[in-house]
Amino acid sequence: ANYTAENWDKSNLYTEKAIKIGIDSLPPRNQINAWNTLGLIAQKKGNFRASIPKFEEAMRLSQKFKDTIWIGLIAGNLGEVYGE
Repeated sequence: ANYTAENWDKSNLYTEKAIKIGIDSLPPRNQINAWNTLGLIAQKKGNFRASIPKFEEAMRLSQKFKDTIWIGLIAGNLGEVYGE
C-alpha cells in the first residue's frame, strides 16, 4: 500500500526490512517483486544509478526461477532507466 500511495521512503524501508529478515523464505515471485520495488522506488525518486543494481538483482532472480513474465517486466524497467 505504501508504494501505490507514493510513500517512497516508507515503502523502501519496509521492503529493505523484508529482504533483511529473510527474503529467501519467500516465494520466488515475492523475492523478485521486492527487488523490483526497490528499483522502482529509486527510479521514482530520480536516483537512476541506484535503481540499476536493484533491477539487476530482480533480473538475476527472474532468470534463476525462469519467470519469463518478470524477465520481460524488469528488462523494460532497465530499459527505461538507461533511457533517462
